[in-house]
Amino acid sequence: FFLGACSTTHREMLILLALALCCGARAMAATQWYMPDGRAGGCRSDRSVNGGSGAYEEIWLTDAADCRARCAADAVCIAYEFGSLASRRVKGKEYKRCELHHSVVFNVAAIPGFECWVKVPRVPPPPSPPPPASPPPPPLPPPLPQSPPPPPPPSPPPSPPPPPPS
Repeated sequence: FFLGACSTTHREMLILLALALCCGARAMAATQWYMPDGRAGGCRSDRSVNGGSGAYEEIWLTDAADCRARCAADAVCIAYEFGSLASRRVKGKEYKRCELHHSVVFNVAAIPGFECWVKVPRVPPPPSPPPPASPPPPPLPPPLPQSPPPPPPPSPPPSPPPPPPS
């Protein structure tokens, strides 16, 4: 977020954020951007890192559209800066540079040929409702009647008495 004085662009960002909170993430399908202070220049962040430039990833030989797309796709990218630097050795030659900022942008340094764009935070969509409850399982069928136990096997016939002693 930009923490400087409230400008027209800053108010627009607050309106977009309010819309996102009110209407959900569908209102913010595409990434939204704003230019701090409503003016071009280089992004300035944490003064203790890189002399005020903040923490960022630098990419050379790219264009502004690629720089923006990289920041939009990067969850930790808060802002991007894109600019062209004229070559001191080759007349008419420009070097294009992209910075993907990972720290909060506080203001913009007036640097000709550079632009700083801050990503409007997306509001996560509300959680999905839980799936409907499953219907209860059908009742179990009644138990089958049990048949009576089989009769016991017949007893063996009695043995004949032993012969009398002789």
